[in-house]
Amino acid sequence: MAARGGASPRPSGRGRLRAPALGLVAALALLPACGGGLRGDPVPPAQAYDRAVTFEGIWEGEVGEVFGTLEVTPLEPLRLRGLFRAQDESLTLVLAVERVTVAGPGGAPRPANLAHVTWQDGRGGRGRGWLLINRAGTTLTGTLGSGERTRGAGIWTFVRRP
Repeated sequence: MAARGGASPRPSGRGRLRAPALGLVAALALLPACGGGLRGDPVPPAQAYDRAVTFEGIWEGEVGEVFGTLEVTPLEPLRLRGLFRAQDESLTLVLAVERVTVAGPGGAPRPANLAHVTWQDGRGGRGRGWLLINRAGTTLTGTLGSGERTRGAGIWTFVRRP
């Protein structure tokens, strides 16, 4: 039986985690024992840009030190689905992404540059995180954590695929 958050053996040998992915999974498995939670993890303040930016699209970059592609598709106006696939097939993450809103002109809610993320890896690993999109809509950055934590297990860094 695989350890919580660890890799399940596959008969073909494909999908075995390389060293950086193993470190990420190990960190995800150990973090719940460290305590802390969503309230204790700082999240940057949300802000609305002058022009609308979208999280939707195809992004290339990394989760921790695992390189791959993140595809973000819409579900509802402020809810999105993300799917991260490592280049070497060592890690797949499914993300529920929810954009934060802030008061715009006249107090009407407006989508912000911040999104809260809930993720799972299909192997028992679960957690939370956040993503920020830049003003140009070309990069995403953020952090991820295990359980209720939003940090401690790695960083997200992505650029939009042209």
